[in-house]
Amino acid sequence: MKISRSKFYALIYAVIALAISMTVMPLYIKGDQVYYRDFYKTCFYESHSFAIQYDCYSSTIGSSEPIYFFIAKMAHWIGLEKDLFINISNFIFIYLLVLVVLKYYKVVWHRHILIALLLLNYYILVMFFSAERLKFSFILMLLAILVSQSKKLPVIIITIVTHVQSLLLFASYFIVKFLSKSDSLVKKVITVVSTLIFLSAALYFMRAHMLSKIDAYSDAVGESGLIAVAKTAVFLVLTLISTRKILPVIAGLPLVTAAFFIGSNRVAILAFFLYLIAVIYYKRRLDILLLVVLIYYAIKSIDFIQNIFEYGTGYY
Repeated sequence: MKISRSKFYALIYAVIALAISMTVMPLYIKGDQVYYRDFYKTCFYESHSFAIQYDCYSSTIGSSEPIYFFIAKMAHWIGLEKDLFINISNFIFIYLLVLVVLKYYKVVWHRHILIALLLLNYYILVMFFSAERLKFSFILMLLAILVSQSKKLPVIIITIVTHVQSLLLFASYFIVKFLSKSDSLVKKVITVVSTLIFLSAALYFMRAHMLSKIDAYSDAVGESGLIAVAKTAVFLVLTLISTRKILPVIAGLPLVTAAFFIGSNRVAILAFFLYLIAVIYYKRRLDILLLVVLIYYAIKSIDFIQNIFEYGTGYY
């Protein structure tokens, strides 16, 4: 069977990511991994009913989003060790990410510079070793980009159920789709109303979880709302400078609003990827500004990795 060049490159980079993950993951035993490891070790006893297992998940991880629970349960059921489970997910994450980059980036040599810098990127490594549920949400988001149009909506719904924070990026996506359409006013109104109904339903069913997250993040971030807004808005300014398009900036406003309530630590990852996506989508290549930003976050990842080796956590 003949393999396409894009899939071949994606496989090579995914293997490199797997090697990095297999080296570092066993050393990450503190921070968020305390809870993830405890959940994987203690919540799936066969003597426990499904309800007890799910309650154990919710109380240990502090989340009621079900998709990560089901994925972890399946991995545990087939006998995967915790680190192997995450190493495989990191492999899949980079494989899909590279496919998306190669799909939209011009066929030129420097697209590999972008991919290499993404492998070393601070936010990528955070999702590798710390933000597990967010990473699975990103895996599904990448799938939503790659699958056919008829399959996008089901994948988007599953993505939101995996990590409610992904709702912010999808809100940005729907804003772009709405504003860029040349449809009649009636179709636009129908689209807006349908989107609002869907988002409202999602927020309603996950309202208790979201309120608990807002409280937790607000307590943990320790910064004022305006400072969080400023930190997140930096990526929108970078987007405007690089693309010279106002549309992606407008699309990023939900992220800025969310940052006011839950701080920039979590939202910054989404804002960074919105910036990255906008540059690749509109310019189909690296620009100098994005290159500088990527180099900065590659340098920032050095301390993150050193902390893992020295202290068992990326944050010290």
